[in-house]
Amino acid sequence: MRMSHVHCRVRDLQAATRWFERVWQIAPVFNNERMAWLPFGDLGVILDAAPDDSIVTIGFDSKDCDAHYRLITSRGAEPIEAPQDKPWGARTAYLRGPGGLTVEIERIALKRAARINAVQPGRSCPSRILSTWRDKRATHRCEFRKQATGPPEVGSSLWTLSIAGG
Repeated sequence: MRMSHVHCRVRDLQAATRWFERVWQIAPVFNNERMAWLPFGDLGVILDAAPDDSIVTIGFDSKDCDAHYRLITSRGAEPIEAPQDKPWGARTAYLRGPGGLTVEIERIALKRAARINAVQPGRSCPSRILSTWRDKRATHRCEFRKQATGPPEVGSSLWTLSIAGG
Protein backbone atom coordinates (compact mmCIF):
# COMPACT_ATOMS: atom_id res chain seq x y z
CA MET A 1 0.00 0.00 0.00
CA ARG A 2 1.21 3.55 -0.71
CA MET A 3 -0.07 7.01 0.03
CA SER A 4 -1.83 8.51 -3.01
CA HIS A 5 -3.57 11.74 -1.97
CA VAL A 6 -4.34 14.25 0.76
CA HIS A 7 -7.62 16.14 1.26
CA CYS A 8 -7.53 19.85 2.12
CA ARG A 9 -10.76 21.66 2.95
CA VAL A 10 -11.19 25.14 1.48
CA ARG A 11 -14.07 27.59 1.85
CA ASP A 12 -13.63 28.96 -1.69
CA LEU A 13 -12.91 25.99 -3.95
CA GLN A 14 -12.93 27.96 -7.19
CA ALA A 15 -10.49 30.60 -5.90
CA ALA A 16 -8.17 27.92 -4.47
CA THR A 17 -8.19 26.02 -7.78
CA ARG A 18 -7.44 29.21 -9.72
CA TRP A 19 -4.58 29.99 -7.32
CA PHE A 20 -2.90 26.62 -8.01
CA GLU A 21 -3.46 27.05 -11.76
CA ARG A 22 -1.91 30.55 -11.74
CA VAL A 23 0.88 30.16 -9.17
CA TRP A 24 1.90 26.49 -9.63
CA GLN A 25 0.66 26.25 -13.23
CA ILE A 26 -1.04 22.95 -12.50
CA ALA A 27 -4.54 22.14 -13.74
CA PRO A 28 -6.87 19.78 -11.89
CA VAL A 29 -7.39 16.37 -13.45
CA PHE A 30 -10.91 16.44 -11.99
CA ASN A 31 -12.92 19.49 -10.95
CA ASN A 32 -16.56 20.00 -10.00
CA GLU A 33 -18.50 22.06 -7.44
CA ARG A 34 -17.44 19.73 -4.57
CA MET A 35 -13.76 18.98 -5.24
CA ALA A 36 -10.67 19.51 -7.40
CA TRP A 37 -7.90 16.90 -7.76
CA LEU A 38 -4.44 18.41 -8.32
CA PRO A 39 -1.73 15.97 -9.48
CA PHE A 40 1.76 16.45 -8.00
CA GLY A 41 3.70 13.44 -9.26
CA ASP A 42 2.72 10.35 -7.27
CA LEU A 43 0.76 12.38 -4.71
CA GLY A 44 -2.52 14.14 -5.36
CA VAL A 45 -3.87 17.10 -3.42
CA ILE A 46 -7.65 17.12 -3.32
CA LEU A 47 -9.26 20.43 -2.53
CA ASP A 48 -12.68 19.85 -0.95
CA ALA A 49 -15.36 22.56 -0.75
CA ALA A 50 -16.09 23.01 2.96
CA PRO A 51 -17.41 25.56 5.47
CA ASP A 52 -13.94 25.82 7.13
CA ASP A 53 -10.38 25.86 5.76
CA SER A 54 -7.90 23.12 6.69
CA ILE A 55 -4.72 24.35 8.34
CA VAL A 56 -2.16 22.41 6.29
CA THR A 57 1.39 22.88 5.06
CA ILE A 58 2.17 21.35 1.67
CA GLY A 59 5.90 20.76 1.23
CA PHE A 60 7.86 20.62 -2.02
CA ASP A 61 11.45 19.38 -2.40
CA SER A 62 13.55 21.69 -4.56
CA LYS A 63 17.05 21.57 -6.00
CA ASP A 64 17.13 25.41 -5.87
CA CYS A 65 14.91 26.85 -3.14
CA ASP A 66 15.81 30.47 -3.95
CA ALA A 67 15.05 30.17 -7.69
CA HIS A 68 11.74 28.40 -7.07
CA TYR A 69 10.80 30.97 -4.42
CA ARG A 70 11.45 33.83 -6.89
CA LEU A 71 9.49 32.04 -9.62
CA ILE A 72 6.46 31.27 -7.44
CA THR A 73 6.33 34.77 -5.88
CA SER A 74 6.62 36.31 -9.39
CA ARG A 75 3.38 34.46 -10.20
CA GLY A 76 1.60 36.06 -7.27
CA ALA A 77 2.23 33.87 -4.21
CA GLU A 78 2.39 35.89 -0.99
CA PRO A 79 5.64 35.32 0.96
CA ILE A 80 5.54 34.32 4.60
CA GLU A 81 9.28 33.70 4.98
CA ALA A 82 12.02 34.15 2.36
CA PRO A 83 14.53 31.31 1.87
CA GLN A 84 16.68 30.76 4.95
CA ASP A 85 19.19 28.14 6.04
CA LYS A 86 17.74 26.11 8.89
CA PRO A 87 19.61 24.34 11.70
CA TRP A 88 18.30 20.94 10.57
CA GLY A 89 20.29 21.22 7.32
CA ALA A 90 17.74 22.60 4.87
CA ARG A 91 17.16 25.86 3.01
CA THR A 92 13.46 26.58 3.36
CA ALA A 93 10.90 29.20 2.28
CA TYR A 94 7.22 29.56 3.19
CA LEU A 95 4.38 31.03 1.13
CA ARG A 96 0.72 31.72 1.90
CA GLY A 97 -1.58 29.49 -0.10
CA PRO A 98 -5.34 29.75 -0.51
CA GLY A 99 -7.54 29.42 2.57
CA GLY A 100 -5.53 27.97 5.46
CA LEU A 101 -2.84 26.41 3.28
CA THR A 102 0.86 27.17 3.64
CA VAL A 103 3.35 26.09 0.99
CA GLU A 104 6.91 25.11 1.90
CA ILE A 105 9.77 24.97 -0.59
CA GLU A 106 12.74 23.08 0.80
CA ARG A 107 16.22 22.10 -0.33
CA ILE A 108 18.00 19.59 1.88
CA ALA A 109 21.76 20.21 2.13
CA LEU A 110 23.57 17.19 0.70
CA LYS A 111 25.87 16.71 3.70
CA ARG A 112 22.96 16.86 6.14
CA ALA A 113 20.65 14.71 3.98
CA ALA A 114 23.11 11.85 4.26
CA ARG A 115 22.77 12.02 8.06
CA ILE A 116 18.97 12.10 8.29
CA ASN A 117 16.92 8.94 8.11
CA ALA A 118 13.11 8.88 8.15
CA VAL A 119 11.24 5.78 9.26
CA GLN A 120 8.64 4.59 6.76
CA PRO A 121 4.99 4.59 7.92
CA GLY A 122 3.85 1.38 9.54
CA ARG A 123 7.31 0.37 10.75
CA SER A 124 8.41 0.45 14.35
CA CYS A 125 10.68 3.26 15.44
CA PRO A 126 14.31 2.24 15.94
CA SER A 127 16.31 3.31 18.97
CA ARG A 128 17.90 6.24 17.09
CA ILE A 129 14.65 8.24 17.40
CA LEU A 130 15.37 11.26 19.54
CA SER A 131 11.99 12.89 20.10
CA THR A 132 8.36 13.30 19.17
CA TRP A 133 6.97 16.83 19.19
CA ARG A 134 3.30 17.76 19.65
CA ASP A 135 1.26 20.79 18.85
CA LYS A 136 -2.47 21.47 19.27
CA ARG A 137 -3.47 19.90 15.96
CA ALA A 138 -1.33 16.82 15.41
CA THR A 139 1.70 14.80 16.41
CA HIS A 140 4.76 15.05 14.22
CA ARG A 141 7.40 12.40 14.50
CA CYS A 142 10.81 13.22 13.10
CA GLU A 143 13.51 10.65 13.05
CA PHE A 144 17.06 12.03 13.14
CA ARG A 145 20.41 10.39 13.53
CA LYS A 146 22.44 11.69 16.46
CA GLN A 147 24.22 14.35 14.37
CA ALA A 148 20.98 16.25 13.64
CA THR A 149 19.71 19.15 15.72
CA GLY A 150 16.38 19.57 17.49
CA PRO A 151 12.97 20.41 16.06
CA PRO A 152 12.55 23.24 13.59
CA GLU A 153 10.74 26.33 14.83
CA VAL A 154 8.29 27.58 12.20
CA GLY A 155 5.85 29.57 14.27
CA SER A 156 2.57 27.75 14.59
CA SER A 157 2.71 26.20 11.12
CA LEU A 158 2.62 22.47 10.71
CA TRP A 159 5.75 21.13 9.07
CA THR A 160 6.97 17.99 7.38
CA LEU A 161 10.51 16.79 6.87
CA SER A 162 10.87 14.87 3.63
CA ILE A 163 14.04 13.16 2.49
CA ALA A 164 14.85 12.43 -1.15
CA GLY A 165 17.10 9.47 -1.89
CA GLY A 166 19.32 7.39 0.37
